[in-house]
Amino acid sequence: MLTGEIRGQIDQVWNAFWSGGISNPLEVIEQITYLLFLKRLDEQEIAEELKANREKKPMQKRFFPEGKDGKERPYQDYRWNRFKNFDPRDMYIIVSEHVFPWLRTLGGNGTTYSKHMEGARFTIPTAALLAKVVDMIDKVPMEDRDTKGDLYEYMLGKIASAGQNGQFRTPRHIIRLMVEMVGDRLGKTIVFAKNHAHAQFISDRFDKNYPHYKGTFARVIDFQVEYGQSLIDDFSNPSRSPHIAISVDMLDTGIDIPEVVNLVFFKMVRSKTKFWQMVGRGTRLRPDLFGPGHDKQYFYMFDYCQNLEFFSQNPETTSGSAADSLSKKLFANRVELIAELDKHLHQGTDGKQPELRSEVAERLRQEVEHMNVNNFIVRPKRRFVEKYGDAKAWEMLSDDEKDELVNQVAGLPSELVDDDQEAKQFDLVILRLQLGLLRHEKSFARWSNDVREIAGALEEKASIPMVRAELELIIEVQTDEFWQDITTPILENIRKRLRSLVKFVEKSKRLNVYTDFLDLMGEERENRSSWIQRRA
Repeated sequence: MLTGEIRGQIDQVWNAFWSGGISNPLEVIEQITYLLFLKRLDEQEIAEELKANREKKPMQKRFFPEGKDGKERPYQDYRWNRFKNFDPRDMYIIVSEHVFPWLRTLGGNGTTYSKHMEGARFTIPTAALLAKVVDMIDKVPMEDRDTKGDLYEYMLGKIASAGQNGQFRTPRHIIRLMVEMVGDRLGKTIVFAKNHAHAQFISDRFDKNYPHYKGTFARVIDFQVEYGQSLIDDFSNPSRSPHIAISVDMLDTGIDIPEVVNLVFFKMVRSKTKFWQMVGRGTRLRPDLFGPGHDKQYFYMFDYCQNLEFFSQNPETTSGSAADSLSKKLFANRVELIAELDKHLHQGTDGKQPELRSEVAERLRQEVEHMNVNNFIVRPKRRFVEKYGDAKAWEMLSDDEKDELVNQVAGLPSELVDDDQEAKQFDLVILRLQLGLLRHEKSFARWSNDVREIAGALEEKASIPMVRAELELIIEVQTDEFWQDITTPILENIRKRLRSLVKFVEKSKRLNVYTDFLDLMGEERENRSSWIQRRA
């Protein structure tokens, strides 16, 4: 178990990495993992030495060679118990110029170890930081397996921390897969309210309809709230909540947040200068906002107080159509999967498909069960929600019931929340694979290649314990033999075991593709503004 002191040391080292220029959390964990490996090698060497002394026999296994390397440095200096006592500058030289080149060759050519270590890089930028990391690791009792696991869980938990997982890198072949998906999270939105009471009313309405996001997703930001500047800082971070800022004057002018894609005017503005300054909150350019090569080219305005008419503006409007959210796509594809499985079951297909059908149906039923009928979006569909919240409704779906689920229920907000967008994107890939397999579609080859690409990218992250635990499957998925007799239950097994790992795939930009801001408040005109270059 990690003590508070150890957690504090980890936090200090983590912050030191960030201030030292290493902002990718996976790179932080990678560097710590290499050092942990060196420490473990030395512990095993010590155990072998003690055994040899006890039995008065030569050492059977030696990790650190005798003699000196090509630069006349003794190999024994590579050992943890030696270099940890060196001066920071000398420690940095031995680790960067001697130990890491040696790690890349350890194990010999062609071995599994050498394959995974050939790209080992030492990226700790300063001697002082290295000394601090070594000191922290040396105090962690790594012989305790539980402590080792707790250490990794604590570090991996930091990946999910807001503001830290926006720096990943992704190969282009994975990007192509991801940019085709539409995520669930609303883009950064500013709601301009009349006064504090009005802003609080809007916030209360949101919290009542979305209780699982209460107090985080939508926040009032004005001069009456505590830590207003801290809230603005959080809003300015693409990965952090709040994602809806309900502002009274504080965000009207002087704030540059390029990620803002929605402006909602819930108050009358009669100063032309101020109005254009408020419009300017949406005009800031943001490259790659919707994925690599998909820059921010427009923003949305929702004007409920006729400000545009007052200032004689008549911009071009759109019909307001929006792409389906990722959750809606998942729900609809799972309904389709159930329908296809039912067809094959009727044709006498056996195996584990009935079990898969039951699991998928129960997953959807739970999602429906967690739909809040007091939500203003769910309320008009209450009849369908109550019907499909009952397990009996899922025993056999007719074509009409399938249509009801896809057209009436899919996309309704549910309090059964899964915020792991990348895992959900992987779920959709597997669903399309399963449907393509059952329907004998040509798209099956494309999606199977994408899964192989993802597996290949994960293999490169084998130093991460969670990935290493599934390494056998990850390698197997990349072989032609694995796909020869593939079945839908086998694909489901891949989904379950790898979905939580895809977040470790490096990305050139975290591919949050936001849903458009559509609020069902009656008939409105949606302005997809072309004023993107205008500066306030």
